[in-house]
Amino acid sequence: MRNIREFIALVKRLYKENDFPSDPLIRDPRALEGFTAELGVRAGQDFSPEDVAAELIRIRKDKKRTGGLPALGRSFHGPRWKSRSKTRN
Repeated sequence: MRNIREFIALVKRLYKENDFPSDPLIRDPRALEGFTAELGVRAGQDFSPEDVAAELIRIRKDKKRTGGLPALGRSFHGPRWKSRSKTRN
């Protein structure tokens, strides 16, 4: 399994395409699982939702090396992907 940090550009592209802010994405298990599944398909790798959430936070905070997450604006329309599994409580 390759390191998720090898896919920073893809994570940012999917984040923009998903059009859903990082905090609600990380807090909503179904939205995070759907995002993680789409990332896995496009990267050809398996990632855990926890690793994806941690990477989103790292990218968001690390504006010097990664440029941060793309701006979505206030009228976001996501999440584009949601897991169909039942949410964890």
